[in-house]
Amino acid sequence: MKRLFTFFMGWLFFVAIVPALMAQDHLLITEFAVTPTEGEFIEIYNPTDHTIDLSNYYITDATFANGGVFYYKIVTGNGGGGDFFDFNARFPDGATIAPGEHQTIAIAGDKAFFDTYGVLPTYELYEDSTDFADDRPEMREATPNSIATPFNSTRPSGLSNSGEVIILYYWDGQSDLVQDVDYVVWGDKVEAVDKTGVSIDGPDADSEPSTYLPDTPIDEQHVVNADNDDDPNPHDDGMSAQRRLNVEDVENWLGGNGITGHDETSEDLSWRGGIWSINEPPTPNRRALGDSLTIADIQFIRADSIGEEIND
Repeated sequence: MKRLFTFFMGWLFFVAIVPALMAQDHLLITEFAVTPTEGEFIEIYNPTDHTIDLSNYYITDATFANGGVFYYKIVTGNGGGGDFFDFNARFPDGATIAPGEHQTIAIAGDKAFFDTYGVLPTYELYEDSTDFADDRPEMREATPNSIATPFNSTRPSGLSNSGEVIILYYWDGQSDLVQDVDYVVWGDKVEAVDKTGVSIDGPDADSEPSTYLPDTPIDEQHVVNADNDDDPNPHDDGMSAQRRLNVEDVENWLGGNGITGHDETSEDLSWRGGIWSINEPPTPNRRALGDSLTIADIQFIRADSIGEEIND
């Protein structure tokens, strides 16, 4: 009886959210790899029906709570990156992403990426080889020295295996507040972000600060655990973590700091959430072949998981 009830609740939830999910209205982080170092990458995807200009979009892992370093402080000229192996990067001027397109940022450079996967990325975080024939556009520094390379630092920018965030965000260069576009966290949540109630004044004409709306408290944020184990690493060598459904499922869609009003820190990224899973081998610049997970599949996974917990 309990299993029947949970199945019904899952079905009801599926019916209620389908119309909203069909109208995904902003870019998503859809795949990332944290190991091997040479193969680190982040993939984004455009689920909308229009081309998006990326000139004012940024991607970062630059949070260091103990040092008061947060990406949203870019509006004061101090958005982090370039130290602690972190980066805060801006997409190339004039870059665009078409509807239905996947794009990849190679964290360790395009040559290292090509040597690992045999395909080219869309962008490279920094130049890793001056004699690579198929050189890809470099990401721009969000602020001076916000990207560290092996040529100017002993701690080049990269993704941590055991605990990290990736934040895709938008800033017009003038406003007090940045707008979250997508947010992914894994591991120990030491680098997780909660901007609730933070007031800050940016470079706009007035001197009045603006205040962020509530984010999800860090202890309530869900981490990516694509292989559903106790290891804080989101995946092993030769694999990646991939969003299996190119929409946001369980997320607060109102009253947040997102570019379309969502609370991007609220999405259920856990294995139980059913959205993120292991991808072997990684498939940068495209969705995994044969991966046909649907919204209905997600609801069956979630209903069954909840039912098992109740029965226990």
